[in-house]
Amino acid sequence: MIYDPTPYNVGTIPENYSNCEKMYIEKEFDYQKLYTKGEKRKTAGQVTTLKAASEADSESWNYQLPSTNDTGYYYGDMYNYYLVRGFAVVEASGIGTYGSEGFELCGMDLERDCHKAVVEWLTGDRPAFTDRENNMEIKADWSNGKIAMTGCSYGGTLPYEVATTGVKGLV
Repeated sequence: MIYDPTPYNVGTIPENYSNCEKMYIEKEFDYQKLYTKGEKRKTAGQVTTLKAASEADSESWNYQLPSTNDTGYYYGDMYNYYLVRGFAVVEASGIGTYGSEGFELCGMDLERDCHKAVVEWLTGDRPAFTDRENNMEIKADWSNGKIAMTGCSYGGTLPYEVATTGVKGLV
């Protein structure tokens, strides 16, 4: 399995650069709260990846970036070589990128830790939920738990940052 952690895929919102306390989803946001242990979510049920994908609006899987009108996940085609050979590919943009909460935190421990959490989910060591509001847990039931991370430019430093944590599953 290949995991590409990069802030480039979906971009950030330039009008919030000078006001990093404002969330991109129009709620007030407290960055100090990111350093405190939050309330543990209680799982209300589980859904398979296949079921969640079949019920999702596939039109929402990609979108135009408001700042440039470019297509969001445009790196996906780069992985066709691996996909046709049976690899699974995961792309995640991380904290503060378009459609998420907060301000893009390049190089901070919070950014590293959010990508570590994705690796933990892919190995089955961390729960994930289908969205921010509900408590429907979704497992990476298609993952073999052996994660190779890759990236280019700044996104190429993120695999090194995650590796320094000693997270289980990186190969």
